[in-house]
Amino acid sequence: PTIPRRNAGQIGLKKSARDNLILLINIIWSNSW
Repeated sequence: PTIPRRNAGQIGLKKSARDNLILLINIIWSNSW
C-alpha cells in the first residue's frame, strides 16, 4: 500500500526524513558492494 507523501509529511516529518536518510544510506551501502 502506497502512502501519499503529503499525508506522511503531516503525520511525522522528522520520522519520514530519518527513514529517507536511512534508506539513502542503505542504497549507497548496497551499491558500494
